[in-house]
Amino acid sequence: MSKINVTPFFKFCRVKVMNQVFDTKAEEVRIQIKPDERFKPICSRCRKRAEEIHSFNHRSVRDLNIFHARTSLFVTYRTVKCATCGTVVEYVPLLEPYKRVTRRLADYILELCRHMSIKEVAEHLKLNWKTVKAIHKRYLKEKFSQRKNNQN
Repeated sequence: MSKINVTPFFKFCRVKVMNQVFDTKAEEVRIQIKPDERFKPICSRCRKRAEEIHSFNHRSVRDLNIFHARTSLFVTYRTVKCATCGTVVEYVPLLEPYKRVTRRLADYILELCRHMSIKEVAEHLKLNWKTVKAIHKRYLKEKFSQRKNNQN
């Protein structure tokens, strides 16, 4: 295992990189991140500042591969009490609430789906095809349901 420095890639994400490990045998990068305490938490629904932290939670999230290495983020995130929305997950620009892939990986998947089949994208990124399909389906639903609503 060797150390790598990925901190500059997370500079504007309101998170702090706590640990980063590159396992050369498994071709896997594991990065541990937590909220940067210099910033007040923000509600993921209304995007207003939340003054109270309810709890801390953890989850594993897939990110874009670093070279050929599968990249996993081990994220500590906060559940906050928002005056408007109640108890919700904090907004982290890198992540969608409750999703298991980063926003940038989801965007990359959608770009690849323009040129490749779902199966090929899944094999290329070493993801389950159902994950790729769900991301693509959510995108199509958002894109075409808005168009339909705008025409009425």
